[in-house]
Amino acid sequence: MTCPARILIVTADMGGGHNATARALEERAHVLWPDCDVRWADTLDVMGPGIGPLFRRIYVVNVQSTPWLYEFFYSSLVRWHWFAASSKRVVGAWCGRRLQPLLDDYAPDLIFSVYPWAAPAWNGCGATPACARPPAPGCQTSPRTRSGCTATSTCTW
Repeated sequence: MTCPARILIVTADMGGGHNATARALEERAHVLWPDCDVRWADTLDVMGPGIGPLFRRIYVVNVQSTPWLYEFFYSSLVRWHWFAASSKRVVGAWCGRRLQPLLDDYAPDLIFSVYPWAAPAWNGCGATPACARPPAPGCQTSPRTRSGCTATSTCTW
């Protein structure tokens, strides 16, 4: 059996960078595991009706009109740990409930998140991925993971 059989790539169709990374991961997955099935989930579209277009518009307006606000928000995540933790809890719970049906139905063996705001969804903040189990025999996992990431199931790089 090829390992993994099912890969879920969680992205956000916003700005193009997330999807470019997702495409590169999908291409590499098919090189490593030619028979694997790869599906994508757009976090913004999963979050509810109208949320994707709204957040995409906010992102564009913010980057074009108020780039200082965009910088302030992301520097605040680094500067104030309580703000980062609170933001992750809120977004994780919101995304987690919305991603759960996809995780249950598709039961991915491996999840790649190329959108950092989605990762808390299955990091104890709302969702329980069906893939949170040891890899199949003979399947190697990368030791290169970020803090709070399970090397055998979910990695945000």
